[in-house]
Order: sequence, then structure tokens, then C-alpha cells
Amino acid sequence: MNWRALIHFQLPTMTQVWNDSFEDYVIPIELTEDELQQRITYLNLSDKASFIAEVGDQQAGIVLYGEELFQGHQTAWIGGMGVIKPFRQHGVGKAMVQKTIEMAKQDGISTLHLEVIVGNVEAEKLYHSSGFVEVNRTTVGQVEMTNAFKNTINLQLEDAVITSKHQQLESTNTIWQNRLNRKNQLKRVTVDAKEIGYFYWNEDKKQLHQLQLINYDTAIFDGILSKLYELYGEFSFSISNLDIEHPLINFLKVHGYQEKLQQRHMCMEFKV
Repeated sequence: MNWRALIHFQLPTMTQVWNDSFEDYVIPIELTEDELQQRITYLNLSDKASFIAEVGDQQAGIVLYGEELFQGHQTAWIGGMGVIKPFRQHGVGKAMVQKTIEMAKQDGISTLHLEVIVGNVEAEKLYHSSGFVEVNRTTVGQVEMTNAFKNTINLQLEDAVITSKHQQLESTNTIWQNRLNRKNQLKRVTVDAKEIGYFYWNEDKKQLHQLQLINYDTAIFDGILSKLYELYGEFSFSISNLDIEHPLINFLKVHGYQEKLQQRHMCMEFKV
């Protein structure tokens, strides 16, 4: 089996291999060329380290991979791994995972991360057998924004730049694609002009990536959602891979939260 870095392929070929590798996936994940390029760029993935697996002269699968510093540690992420249908159940996936682990070790990585959709049984078995352990579970879903929420505590959402103060609040369990360096929009959460945390989201997609607060209670959640309704009116408020144990999730469930899927956030630690 051979490994060829993405940098050696044209974008149409990469996209075709990606889509072939995720044929019959548990959720639709077909990408256009622009969407794949955006994924690589936005998620800080490496076209030099990401690779396509080849068996003989045939392309058999793809791994997207990136590395970055997070909270003082050099971390890495498998940002997508799939095997083309005729090569499944022949050890290709196992070999691709082992290749990625070796690459992470060689680069002095402290933790290698990935996510797998709950219910993708074969992938879960593969990652467990390769030595990955579950860190936490995340949820993806949405809730419809209405005028049902009330701001009774003078809560405000204010546009802000990311500072070390925000980074100190960031959870160590934050998954790769939700980290503060993803160029989304950060809003300070204040009550009576005192900052109590931050709200980090993709404003264009109305998609929440992080909510970190000093204290969590229903009045604060009510205030945040009321403020969002005041700013944007009725819209579908998306939750993107928030920890299922986050207090906001239980609050949203009372208000019609519709979960689309859960993911296992898994990692492997290395001695460096």
C-alpha cells in the first residue's frame, strides 16, 4: 500500500476520492470541490500531511489531517477518513489509521483527535482497537428561535476580539473544529455590564460552536436566546458539536431541541 500526499493531486481528483470514500456513509457527506477546499482551509488541515491511500495503481481511501498548538500542547486531528467501497473490510482502514498514528508520533504530537458518529459501528470498532479512547460525546442539532425567551437580567451580547482571557475559559474537551482559532465570531456575554463569559458562533450559518460561562443557569440561557431573537428574529439556531453534558443542551431540550446526531470525540495520547 502506498501513501501519497494530497499536494500531489488536483482538486477534482481529491474530491472524487473523498466522495467515493464516503459513499453510503451514515449521513450524506458528499462535497463539491469548493466545499472540500474550504474544509481543508477553514479547519487548518495540511495538504502535505493529508494523504490518499493507493493499492497498486488504484486509489483506495483518503485521510485529512492537521496539526496545531492548543493550550500549550501540540495536537493533531483526523479531519475525515474514508475507504472506497471495493477496498473495505480488507485492512485498508486499519492501515490508514496506523499510518496516521505513526505520522503523529514522528511529529511530536501529544494528542491525536478524531470524531466518529455514534452508530457507525465499524468505525467505532476500528478506532477502539487502534487505541483511541472516548473523551466526551457531542451533539448536533437545532432549535427554532421564537419570542418565547425572556431577558430578565439585563444580559447583552457584544462583538469582541478573542483574548487570552477567553482562551483560559476554553474547555480542554473542545473539539478541533470548534476551537477559538477557527475565525468565527465571538460575542462577550455581559450582565449589568460585567463580563460573564463568551458566545462563539458562525454568524452566517447561525451555528453555535462554544458557550463558555463563569456560571450557568436558566436565566442566562433565557437572556442569550432572547437577545439572539431580538437581533436576528426567527431563525433555526444550530448547535455544532457541543458536549452533550453542556447545561445549555438540557435547557434547549425543554424548548424543542431537535438532535440530528451525536459524535464520540476520541483521542490518543503520546509521551513526548
